[in-house]
Amino acid sequence: MGTPELISPRSPRVAAARRLARRNFRGKERRFIAEGPQ
Repeated sequence: MGTPELISPRSPRVAAARRLARRNFRGKERRFIAEGPQ
């Protein structure tokens, strides 16, 4: 079993990733998104 599919744009993981597009949220959470193959 792999990672769960992100089917819904309302999924909590997708919503959190979208919030990371805002600089102030990235600074507050001390997180960032790395795009591309991991």
